[in-house]
Amino acid sequence: MAYEVHITRKQNWFDKEGQAITLEEWRRYAAADPEMKLDTVPEPATPQGTVRMESPGAALWAAWSKTGPRDQQWFRHFRDLITVKDPDAEVIAKMYRVAEALGGKVQGNDGEIYSADGTAPRKITPAPAPEPADSKRGWWKFGR
Repeated sequence: MAYEVHITRKQNWFDKEGQAITLEEWRRYAAADPEMKLDTVPEPATPQGTVRMESPGAALWAAWSKTGPRDQQWFRHFRDLITVKDPDAEVIAKMYRVAEALGGKVQGNDGEIYSADGTAPRKITPAPAPEPADSKRGWWKFGR
């Protein structure tokens, strides 16, 4: 299953309320960015062949360092945000620059916020739950 990372202005990318990134402003941005190529009918290559998608908000990041026949990163406008599937750190760093230009942030499916260098945020592991105060003494045993 693909993991998506989003450029959004909302508190959380999945919120119904909040400031939208409109299709028109996304298309203006992508047209002005020399690294982006607007393409309303992208045809990305997959192991099974080429897939044809119609999307008025699709743009290819042409400056991505990977250059294989299946190495393409599509930025897609969907509803009120920009989404990229399975981005690496380089792509997320580009997303961060786009987000800055659009007044937004880069947020993963799980709600994590990404930094300018494209690295995943530090995961905070919750501390283990403490044992009951007297659990080592066995006070709960019957027949004492």
